[in-house]
Amino acid sequence: MRTISPTDIEQLRHAVEARVNRRLQSPIDFDWCSLRIAEQAGERISPTTLKRLWGYLEEGHTPRLSTLSSLARFLGMTDWDAWCAGGDSGFIADQTLAVKDLTVGDRIELSWLPDRWCVVAFRGDTNFVVQDIRNAKLPLGATFKATVFATGHSLYIAGTMPDGSGFTYVAGRSHGLSGIKLLKE
Repeated sequence: MRTISPTDIEQLRHAVEARVNRRLQSPIDFDWCSLRIAEQAGERISPTTLKRLWGYLEEGHTPRLSTLSSLARFLGMTDWDAWCAGGDSGFIADQTLAVKDLTVGDRIELSWLPDRWCVVAFRGDTNFVVQDIRNAKLPLGATFKATVFATGHSLYIAGTMPDGSGFTYVAGRSHGLSGIKLLKE
């Protein structure tokens, strides 16, 4: 059995909120989520237990393995250990920005460690162009394709340099993107 780490619990909370499409931050939210879990997974987790797990109640209590396994089953896994193992795939519960949510001309500010930053403009379909850059190797005018940007996840892109040569690039290899911001004009 794997130990219960704060990171795994945080990811579990994000995944549950993504699954129910609702942030859990008030007593009504926890009551509602408890009912959804019972309806959809056939397992009962009390609103009070959810409040403790989300830190809404400050009781310094370690969640029971049975509770974590119930939530993991609600998310389609067999138990807590399977959730922690995660395999090589899963839903991204971090801050994301998908191409489907953009309109041509939208600009996105991306940042990653240690102090990298760039602004890209959406050109339609899945096409982007680098408009501004700081402390990174991509040149102005480089074009690339992307479908989603997610904090905490590396950005892998392939594209064309201004001179016409091709490139592949990774932003945030170790820690992923630290910021994604849709710039308003």
